[in-house]
This record gives sequence, structure tokens and C-alpha cells, in this order.
Amino acid sequence: MNNQKINKTVFLRDGRRLGFSDLGDPNGFPLFYFHGFPSSRLESLAGDDLSSNLNVRLIAVDRPGIGLSDLKPQRTLLDWPDDIQELADILEIDRFSVLGISGGGPYLMACAYKIPERIIHCGSVCGLGPVHTPCEIDGMSIVNRLGLTISKNAPWAASLFVGSITPLMQFFPEMILNLMSGDAPDCDKKALKETDFTNIVVKAAQEAFRSGSVGLSQDLIIYGSNWDFDVANIQIPVKIWHGEKDTVVPVIFAKYFETFIPECEVVYFRDEGHISIVPNHFSTFIKALTKPTS
Repeated sequence: MNNQKINKTVFLRDGRRLGFSDLGDPNGFPLFYFHGFPSSRLESLAGDDLSSNLNVRLIAVDRPGIGLSDLKPQRTLLDWPDDIQELADILEIDRFSVLGISGGGPYLMACAYKIPERIIHCGSVCGLGPVHTPCEIDGMSIVNRLGLTISKNAPWAASLFVGSITPLMQFFPEMILNLMSGDAPDCDKKALKETDFTNIVVKAAQEAFRSGSVGLSQDLIIYGSNWDFDVANIQIPVKIWHGEKDTVVPVIFAKYFETFIPECEVVYFRDEGHISIVPNHFSTFIKALTKPTS
């Protein structure tokens, strides 16, 4: 793999560096990829060859304070569309599609709300929703439930929580897999046994902590906070794919979006979980989000 494709950076107007990977076909259909948590732009390597074959340019962006991206103090959910819009301008991309995975889901929704005129298609895979809604987090895995409970009720402690797992993530990758598979359904445990995919997941998580844990703490605080907008005001179509066996982001979040987003198409996978849905259906997501508009 060409490191120049994986480790790209640009400087934004405010002086911050924004890190991203530019994979697939450099002349292909532009698809911005928003990674999960705790993860980074390297997560998108799972779709590099596929994107090339489908003539898709897959641009995966590190959020502020994560991977190669500099911190943005006191960032909010609605700051993200501004970064994406500025990056698209730098890359001379007028309109593009967006894909959010898991913890990248809220950032996908923020773009759908704030910069709809730039978006061709948008889709969320097992994406997290606002946790201050009827969506309960009781069905989540223990680690996720603990993190969101802390961020909801004591956001000041989020940095302590993320900081406590930083050494684990950086130096004991096998423990990352143990945490991910501990109370996961069989389909996710099976997916994590696939060596190539597992290596990508682990390296992406380790890269997230490249500059420490502050950026990830910001993510966690945002996940536990009230969203700065109402999804009912999203005025473009949103596609959602969700595994019914998901214990990381329970399927109730997909049902919430289906209820309140005016134009929302949801596909439920009965036999998929949070992890397995990506390697098993990545081509479905990319094809749906990069088809020409009529």
C-alpha cells in the first residue's frame, strides 16, 4: 500500500491540520468515509481494493485530535460538516457522497442536515443516534454502555475513561479484540477471526490514539450530548443499514431514524452484527452511495 495514499494531510483556514486517506480510484466517484470509535481513517482500508474495482474514490477523514488531525478545542457535532466542506474544496470536489460507520453515524447526519446541497447520496451503517431520545443504551455491550453513561451524566469524566484505555489500545492489541468480542454475537466473533480484516480494525484503533486521547474524549462527550439539530429537519434522503444482532449500537437507533427522518430507507440484516456487516456487505454500501443520479 502506498503510504502517500494512506497518510495525507491538508491545512485548513484556521491553521489546523486535517488527516485523511485517499484510496480507490483517484478519478472515481468521490465518497467521503467517516470512521467509527475508537478508530481512524485506516478503517477504510477494508474498502480500498473494492473501491478501485468500482471506480470509487474513497476519502476517509480523521476527526480532530484523532490520527493525523489536529485538535479543535470545544468542537461540536455541527463543526464537522465545515471541515468536510473545506476539504472537498481543497480537493476540488464539488459534490460527493458520504458514508458513516458506527460512531461516524452522528457526523454523517450532521452533514446531511448542514450541507445537503453538497451531498449526492448519504448512508449510515450501524450508526449511533442521539442518546437523549427514546433510544435506550441498555442493550449495548458493557464497555459502550459504560462510556455513554459517563459521557451523558458526567462529561468531565469522559477524558478519564478514554485515558484509562489508551495504554491498552496502544500496546496490547490482542486486548482490543477481547473487548470487542467479549459479549458479541457469533457473527461478529467470526468476523474478527478473519486475519486481514482484524488487522485493519486493530491498526485503525491504535492509530486513533497517535496524538493521545483528547480527540477521542471529545468524540465521547459529543456522543453523550444533545445533538445540535433535529433529524426531522434533514431534507435529503438517508440510507441506513443495520444488523439486527448488533450489541454495540442496538437496532433501536435505526428504528428511531426510520421514524423521524422524513426520507429514510432502512435495510435490516437479520443475521448480522456490528462487526460482521462491514466485510460482508461493504460492496452493497459503496454501490448504493455511488450510483449516478437521474
